[in-house]
Amino acid sequence: MVWDDGRLGDCDTGPVAPSAKVGYYKTTKLKMTKLKTTKPKTTKPKTARSKEEWRRMGSTLRPYPIEHAFTDGTPISFHPVQADRHFHVHTHPFHEIAYIAEGSGTLAAGRDAIPVAKGDLLFIPKDREHVFQPQRNSSLEILNCLFQEEVLVPPQGLSGHLVFEDMAEITDLFRSCPDCIKVKEQAGEFARLMYALKLELSWKQTGFRYKLYIYLMDMLARIRQTTPAATAPRTAANPIQFAVDYIHQAYKNPMPVEEFCRSIGISARHFQRKFKAETDRTYTQMLQDVRIRKSCDLLLDTDWSIQTVAQEVGLQDMKHFYRLFKQRCGMTPNELRRMSSEIPPEGKHPHTFQ
Repeated sequence: MVWDDGRLGDCDTGPVAPSAKVGYYKTTKLKMTKLKTTKPKTTKPKTARSKEEWRRMGSTLRPYPIEHAFTDGTPISFHPVQADRHFHVHTHPFHEIAYIAEGSGTLAAGRDAIPVAKGDLLFIPKDREHVFQPQRNSSLEILNCLFQEEVLVPPQGLSGHLVFEDMAEITDLFRSCPDCIKVKEQAGEFARLMYALKLELSWKQTGFRYKLYIYLMDMLARIRQTTPAATAPRTAANPIQFAVDYIHQAYKNPMPVEEFCRSIGISARHFQRKFKAETDRTYTQMLQDVRIRKSCDLLLDTDWSIQTVAQEVGLQDMKHFYRLFKQRCGMTPNELRRMSSEIPPEGKHPHTFQ
């Protein structure tokens, strides 16, 4: 039967209740029409943003500016930090040399991602946005040497002095370098320089600023020596003299002879023939001579282990180092050190090459 409200039903059970799933019939005296079933609204699950989307979002964030108070009129400062994953991208109006004392991770500098680990030393130019990101569930222990732009500017009116010309040559790369530079220490040399900076700034005895400057120049010179692009000559009016100067400057990590010749635009075969004629040595032989001479100086002037000395001059294979040393000096490194405490025979220096 049809009830007063238009719904179908039975006399005993009453009208049928509407259902969200099943449609029901609306009746009139002349016809019945089926109503459309209404379905509950469903929400589309959100998809995770891609790395590219996150990168675009992150690129719109402005880096956080950081200032540093250089005290006592000293333009060089020491600042150790523990970098965790909560560090933010930042910039600062001074240069930074960062030594990784413990841990590993990444230096994110703009679009560059530079892997870092214990023993790495990094030059970060002023105004370069960057952040250290340690590996998951870890942190980075970083020893920072911060210094102002004025440190890299040669003293005015002293261009005729060779010492200041050397300093200007060392700092030239860093005055105009827009990118970060990473080098790896060989025998803890960067750690020693950083801790020496820390001690001088703690004691502040007479002359400490001079020592800070010397330690900083030492680090910059080492970075420059291990950066082939910085030490390779671009042009060579006298390619042989350029090569000799380059070997004495970059003996620790020099370019192979073929790469060096390409950098100055000369045939490797022609260069090696001319180099041998003018120096009576090959490129490799001169490099070996310079390395052994430098190792003699270190053996006499420091108490470093023989392995540390070998690594400091760019020789990692100890058997090769001992063989070269014996050939050039006629004695072992230990024998040279023992002789250094004695007066050498007349006309004979303890480490004169044979």
